[in-house]
Amino acid sequence: MPRKTSRDLDSVTLPPDWLRRVGQTLALGAGALVVVPSQAVDLIEPVSGEVVMVVATDDAQLESVLVSSRKGEPLAETEAPELEPISDFAEKEPELAEPPAENSPPSGSADQKVSPVALEEAEGTGSPRVAVLPENGERVLADVATAYRQENKPRPARFHSVTPGESNRDELIEAWGEPVRTAKADGQTAGGEVLGYDLKPFKQVEALVERDLVTVVRVTLAEDATVEDLTRRLKLTEIDPVQVTDPQTNELLAVAFPEKGLTLLVKPTSAAAPLTGSVELAGVSHLVLEPIDARAFVLRSEQRPEQMLKAKLKDLRLAIEADPSDAHAHWLAAGWRLDAGLAAASEEAAAEAVRLDPSNPAHRLALAEALRAGGEFDKSVIETRKVLDDGSAPEVVRAQALDLMGRLAAMGTQKIADKTIDFHNAAISIADKLATSTDDRERRTAKDVLVSAHLSIAREVARRDYADKASTVAEWIGRASGLAEDRIASDDGGLELRLQVARGALAALAEMRPTKDPAPWLSEAQDTAAELLSTSTDPLFRARVHWELGESYQHAVRIEHLRGDSEQALSYGTKAINELSAGAEPRTTSPEAEKLVGKLYFYLGAVNAVHKKDHAEAIGWYDRGREILTAETTPSDFVVPRREGEELVSMGVSYWDQGQRDLAVELTEAGARLMERGVTAGVVKERTLAVPYGNLHTMHGELENTSKASEYGRLARGVEPAATKPKPEAKPAAKQTAEVKKEPPQRSASTQAKREPAPPNPRLSRRPGRPTFKRTMMR
Repeated sequence: MPRKTSRDLDSVTLPPDWLRRVGQTLALGAGALVVVPSQAVDLIEPVSGEVVMVVATDDAQLESVLVSSRKGEPLAETEAPELEPISDFAEKEPELAEPPAENSPPSGSADQKVSPVALEEAEGTGSPRVAVLPENGERVLADVATAYRQENKPRPARFHSVTPGESNRDELIEAWGEPVRTAKADGQTAGGEVLGYDLKPFKQVEALVERDLVTVVRVTLAEDATVEDLTRRLKLTEIDPVQVTDPQTNELLAVAFPEKGLTLLVKPTSAAAPLTGSVELAGVSHLVLEPIDARAFVLRSEQRPEQMLKAKLKDLRLAIEADPSDAHAHWLAAGWRLDAGLAAASEEAAAEAVRLDPSNPAHRLALAEALRAGGEFDKSVIETRKVLDDGSAPEVVRAQALDLMGRLAAMGTQKIADKTIDFHNAAISIADKLATSTDDRERRTAKDVLVSAHLSIAREVARRDYADKASTVAEWIGRASGLAEDRIASDDGGLELRLQVARGALAALAEMRPTKDPAPWLSEAQDTAAELLSTSTDPLFRARVHWELGESYQHAVRIEHLRGDSEQALSYGTKAINELSAGAEPRTTSPEAEKLVGKLYFYLGAVNAVHKKDHAEAIGWYDRGREILTAETTPSDFVVPRREGEELVSMGVSYWDQGQRDLAVELTEAGARLMERGVTAGVVKERTLAVPYGNLHTMHGELENTSKASEYGRLARGVEPAATKPKPEAKPAAKQTAEVKKEPPQRSASTQAKREPAPPNPRLSRRPGRPTFKRTMMR
């Protein structure tokens, strides 16, 4: 998502012509967003309008659109016909469309499109006559029982030798005889021809012919049959059905089987005779056979729970195979691939969605998210700015874009990073207005933005020099927890939100100095992950949970390093490696994931070097992470290094201690260059350069590089300590109009943790005959 976004839909956006039928026209959900992007301006300028902490209290209203008209005739009471199965195959789930690449992060021990139209009622012409099926009509769906074994590909069902989308008019008449009624189609099917047949034992059978091709077969049943009965008798039990409901009344309209192009239209219900029991007991009035339609797979993907990531992506692959021009399917695939950790595949899908529908800001925002996950930060900023510059972008998309821009701004120079909290506050201001919307999609997405933005502000406050940041960070995290728990309890939120909050809280504690005991939040992450894993067998979802729990342990390693508890840090490190290993496979193309692994190895090395004074063990860990931490990254005019330089300098000390002097100098000089860039950008204090300069002065002196030793000595002396400035007060968390719990959950009481003492000064111990080096103050 992470994190659920505007892909979290209950009523789904679909064109109104998806289900062709006589007497029914459906428009499912709200229409697709169409916007026109404006010219991008300065990428990191603040958004227009005043950014304030206090948010508005107006309720936002956004109504879903539904058009539904039922004109079906009452069913005749006749003897129920015997139905034959559509096929005898057992559907096998194919391999995931996005196979993992060969390279993976280091791990330890441990998944012909024909546009559909609606049939119009055909009036009878000429004298009635009956076209009798073979075998006296006893096998009424014999040809519908065609086997479905061709490479497990979806194939439309046949009705007595006629296949919609494949059979032409002559083949239809050859199979069924001359029609008893013909009529010209109008409305959405204008230009087509409706051929009506009296094929016993059905009440009537109609075929829509367009451009000499049979595009729809509609069968009006004369029997009483339920969804469950027909699913069993037609052997559709191996296919996951799609429920088509009225998004306003939740009335069931149809049940579709995408792999067969078959839809069961259910009898209308009323207040006097509502549907009771499960969907399987709904009465069926018509069978509709059509060509395979991509939108049926898209709808099924959106209806599946978040825990079925692999099945969601399979549905979207089938949709894209059926219609490569479906921008909506590409957009959804981009989002779920990103949640599964498939960063490169997500970027590919998002780029295609933008190419197909460049005016849709949600598609462009998905591309921006994928670019960020793929390490293309400058491009991500550009795409996000385009969304924010688009005056016609929906407010919920704008809120998401502001939240993303805040996360991006945190990576920039100090001037840019100073706008981080303003971006998140602007996102909160918009999302809070939408958090009471009657539109489920909008409301839930807005609540998810609120959780994300609160956690991001907590982390930003934690890493800054605020006098009262401990209590302020706790307040922001507590409110994020309350928002998440409210969403889980009352608005169809998943436990993934609780894990997101725990992970975000630990990330903030890892930035804060002095920090606090990570145990309360880590316990919540462990319990939540265990519950999620116990309820899902989906390999991609399980990998995601393992990875996010591993990330939580990684934060805990860093926190315990700051607190000076080396044994606990190393224990958490082992657990982090195990969890990250279990979730690593889908993330083999993710620079963000690779960087996390590299930093874990660094901190495990630092714990051994600083607290255990064991440099031999330290470089064992550094060796695992060094290639990742020193790898070339995508050149950026936006992102500036922060702790990356300090990490290399610290590694250099241990390599020097173990006699790898050339490597030690190389790492220290590289670290110094990164720290110099950070100083220029205003995100690293100039006085910290005294550490790498001093170390290099000593190193080159020992190596008898007199000129370099002298130069670095001069640089070290030239770094003057900055004057101490009063620390500003951190802004408290704003209150939202959406109702939330005032306190975080009992088991998440991070605000009750006692203040811990500052960690010891992490300098290397002196050894006889050895020069003394300073290790940078790693945070």
